[in-house]
Amino acid sequence: MKNDLSDLIRLINDRGDFFFGMGVSAFMRIIPAFFLRSYRIIAYKDSMDLDEIGRYCSAFSLQRDHPEEGASPEDSVDSTFLLRNPRVREYIDGFKGRIHLFVYQSTEGIEEMCREFGWNIIGNPTRLKREFGDKGNFRQILQQLHLPLIPGVQISRDELIGRGYHELSMDLGRKLVLQLPDITKGGGRGTFFIQSEKDYLDFLGYISTGSYRGYEINRVNVTQLIEGFPASVAVCATRYGALISSIQTQVMDIPEVLKVHRGNGFFCGHDWTYRRYSTSLQERITRIAQKLSGYMWDRGYRGIFGIDLVVDERAGEVYPVECNTRYTGAFPMLSMHHLINGAIPMDLFHILEFLDVDYQIDVDMLNQAYRKRISGSHIILFNKKHVPLKVGVNVRSGVYRHVPGEHRIEFIRQGLRYEDLSGEDEFILTDGVPCKGSTVVFNDELTRVCRILFPFQIIESPGKLNEKAREIVNLVYDQFGFQPLGTGY
Repeated sequence: MKNDLSDLIRLINDRGDFFFGMGVSAFMRIIPAFFLRSYRIIAYKDSMDLDEIGRYCSAFSLQRDHPEEGASPEDSVDSTFLLRNPRVREYIDGFKGRIHLFVYQSTEGIEEMCREFGWNIIGNPTRLKREFGDKGNFRQILQQLHLPLIPGVQISRDELIGRGYHELSMDLGRKLVLQLPDITKGGGRGTFFIQSEKDYLDFLGYISTGSYRGYEINRVNVTQLIEGFPASVAVCATRYGALISSIQTQVMDIPEVLKVHRGNGFFCGHDWTYRRYSTSLQERITRIAQKLSGYMWDRGYRGIFGIDLVVDERAGEVYPVECNTRYTGAFPMLSMHHLINGAIPMDLFHILEFLDVDYQIDVDMLNQAYRKRISGSHIILFNKKHVPLKVGVNVRSGVYRHVPGEHRIEFIRQGLRYEDLSGEDEFILTDGVPCKGSTVVFNDELTRVCRILFPFQIIESPGKLNEKAREIVNLVYDQFGFQPLGTGY
């Protein structure tokens, strides 16, 4: 039967294969644990939420299970780092059967190891990530597909320096957005909002050496700044067509969780309650997503990706600005909401597309379910001190109550899903909550501490928290008793 969850799950579970979710934090790979019998998570972090996650599936943590294998401050910790560790490979080798790795995004290192060990990657090849995820290529694809395109150009770094702010602003207006397509790491690391010549000169200072954040800078996208809401849509490309979420308002550049010296447009979370977009705008993004998904499918892309948008409600237009060719920052939170609404999470179809399994679905019925109203929000807490931090106190993960009159929060029970919340005064602390004595490193502005899930609206505007959320965020930071460490820790 089409769209029958139990039948779809049986198609996977009857294979007798083993599935491993790979990530820095175990929480971000939790959704398949709700429907895959042989699913396990391999994470780097030892964190306070591992026991709660263990209620749903087995979770291996390199930091917890083999603390002697910890990363050095110079290491880039990701799924590639994990798979290169012999302890992780020993753990995987303990399971006899077909092995599937569910990753945030594939890398050449992961692909090389999977070829060597005969593992299957649930994720798209890096060549497709480069083709569709490159910000410069994406503008060309939008032009080719006759999709809405923000006025702008892509020019070389040298040409940008030669043209100057006044010449660019005469063509595109005084407010500009500059993107660095050569920066492939997400979260807004390569995006700058330029509203004056000073902003422009500051930007030139960042790229004056020809590199930025460790990337060689050769190209710059220069576009007009569209006044609107930063948003996104989650898409899953399947053999039957595109599965498409509702438009999601992004929470950006929140000073309570970020200390930003350079750049703009840093992603901090989503607020699904803040804005209810019109049916016409939803239909516009649906057509964009269908056209883009079909184009990508024809070239080999499978499963989940995201489209970052600017929504101009006054003009009734939606502009796609970036394609995130990976399992996006909306997950697993979005899938938790879909499960509450009785919708099959996109994660399941993402996995099915990387297996030799014959299945049937009704895309139209699924998309109707994905458009049902959802409420709530989430925000990432970053290391805003910009130095390594020692954690002074064990802070429990789970459900907390906010007591506003007394300006305090209190732990009340276990939980990691939105459905574990029972009141508007509650929230969930999860996603790698650090243990007492551990170190929260600092790699860049977007180095994470943990995440908060709320059942209510948290923003007054995409860049401003409301008073209730602001107090909760500050109180959560205070719980950890952070002690700044020197660079030689």
